Amino acid sequence: MLPEVVPLSTNRREVAVAKKNVTLVFTIMNAIPSVKTSDIRWYYAANSPVGRPDFTAAEFEDITDLMNRTSVSTLTYSTDRLSLTVDNIVQAIGDVTETDQGRYFLSATNPAGENSDYIDVFVKGNQRISTSFTFQNTYTY
Repeated sequence: MLPEVVPLSTNRREVAVAKKNVTLVFTIMNAIPSVKTSDIRWYYAANSPVGRPDFTAAEFEDITDLMNRTSVSTLTYSTDRLSLTVDNIVQAIGDVTETDQGRYFLSATNPAGENSDYIDVFVKGNQRISTSFTFQNTYTY
């Protein structure tokens, strides 16, 4: 039976904060025979068009065996390869195009075939939130 790949993110979206980390998690269901860890692959496309379900994992960069995709970010996979943590998230600023924002696919293969699904990651800046306020009184005479 063809493996069913299911993202455990609401609406296939994760919002990540720059310089922090984000963990993407999938589960595989109804696979007979079961999917071997070696038959689970991760793919990535920077700034891929959101809402285009016609993209397939084959059109993206295979990041399964990469530990450092950029000079800053580090990829860490769970033992079963069903989760991926991107540490030290990179946000594109100005003309810099190197970013961790984009579409991440998990692809699973067994003798019945291959199936995949995705999670889109949106990177937001590491914004400081002020907790102090200044009030100015205005008097009219």
